[in-house]
Amino acid sequence: MAAGQLVLHLLTNGRYGIFRDELYYLACANHLGWGYVDHPPLSIAVLALSRALFGDGVHAIRIVPALAGVFLILAAARFARRLGGGGFAELAAALALALAPGILANTGFYSMNALDLVLWASIYLLLDRIVVAGPERVPTRWWLTLGVLVGLGVMNKLSVLALCVGLAVSLPFLPFLRILRRRALWAALGLAGVIVLPHLLWQIQNDWPTREFIENAQRYKIADINALGFLGQNVLDMQPSSALLWLGGLVGLLVWPKLRERRWIGVSFVAIVIFFVLQKSKPYYLYPAFFPLFAAGAVVWERLSVRRRWRWIRPLWIVSLLSGGTFAAPMAIPVLSPAGLVAYQARIGLAPKNAERAELAELSQHLADRFGWRELTEAVAQVYRQLPPEEQASCLIVGRNYGEAGALLYYGRALGLPPAVSQHNSFYLWGYTPPDPKVVILVNQEVSDLQTVFEDVREVTRVTFPYTMPFERDVPICVCRGIKIPLAEAWRMGKEYI
Repeated sequence: MAAGQLVLHLLTNGRYGIFRDELYYLACANHLGWGYVDHPPLSIAVLALSRALFGDGVHAIRIVPALAGVFLILAAARFARRLGGGGFAELAAALALALAPGILANTGFYSMNALDLVLWASIYLLLDRIVVAGPERVPTRWWLTLGVLVGLGVMNKLSVLALCVGLAVSLPFLPFLRILRRRALWAALGLAGVIVLPHLLWQIQNDWPTREFIENAQRYKIADINALGFLGQNVLDMQPSSALLWLGGLVGLLVWPKLRERRWIGVSFVAIVIFFVLQKSKPYYLYPAFFPLFAAGAVVWERLSVRRRWRWIRPLWIVSLLSGGTFAAPMAIPVLSPAGLVAYQARIGLAPKNAERAELAELSQHLADRFGWRELTEAVAQVYRQLPPEEQASCLIVGRNYGEAGALLYYGRALGLPPAVSQHNSFYLWGYTPPDPKVVILVNQEVSDLQTVFEDVREVTRVTFPYTMPFERDVPICVCRGIKIPLAEAWRMGKEYI
């Protein structure tokens, strides 16, 4: 199963091109540090290492997330075995995770989300070993390893804090006093704090940019969704045919005597859901928390079908998971051509949904945002070449958002473009060069918005691409001269953390 998913990713990874966030992450990898406006630094350090080893082609940058998917599938089977499951439980848990469209999508391109899946699963596995073996009997190195995993988890994505909240809520269902009396626990927490400290100091030094980013995202970007909508989207993203599997796991973890030692997992899941709903989080933040539920559910259904007259449930489960996963796969990864996917969605009557307030295209955002970047860069390069040589030598190219700026950096190298900049998220902190440009090429900003800043604003061309997000579909490229205010002031005015 793990090998099958890996092969599927390798066969489809290059079909639609590089995703918007991947272009941004590659730009971040050129500015290694202890933090970024919209994410901690671990995923960028891993990408920089991956790029040094494999390069930055579309297949190369997706090796790590594909391997993360392999790890998750194998870990699910192992966890099912730890919970007392046999061969069917291992197969069902692995199959459910391998074919969950949300998991399949998040392991199909590079982002912190693929690493997030691995780190949550590793924390669950190790903490379960500690609880079952006895907190007072396990070696100190297990506790310290747990501290390292939690620290790395926070350094990868702040949503790991939701797992920490869930574990804190579930303490009464753990060997409470025996755990709290262990000095190794407090040493582990201290170690996690030491790992996170450089990022915390970076936040302080940069005036807490991530807090501003989160507040703006909650206010202006993330789509409003209630608890039922949040859970409903996760049912779809884990595929509806597996809902009874993980729900059976949740119920089993909460009430089944044979899983009494793991009740903390069920309690923590409920707490994590409440935390994410209250924080107006995107539904996919919950994906990593399904890992132990699939394993537990597979064990529960295996036990329920142990009698011969109930054995038919097992092949039914396998067929259901396979059919549901096959049905949903084209909307998770680029199995079909873009036109084929649009036709497929129309045929099954399932339109893409968006976790953000932006208008959607025919494709979901994680697929639509893989189109048009090379063509956009080529259009900007054509505008740049038309400038007089003295203006080319002192030209500032500005993308409105990090996707455009990242694309201009990535594809612009081969076209002789100067490094692009942006005022969006971490690009804003990196600043701009040259300090006193003779001409500015601005991408995806209207003439009327620029005339308050520049004396001479000319829209040179407008670029249109199919299948992209609507706000990237009709992109103006403007050439501006004669800035009216100091460039540093204009730069500050255009800061956008969202």
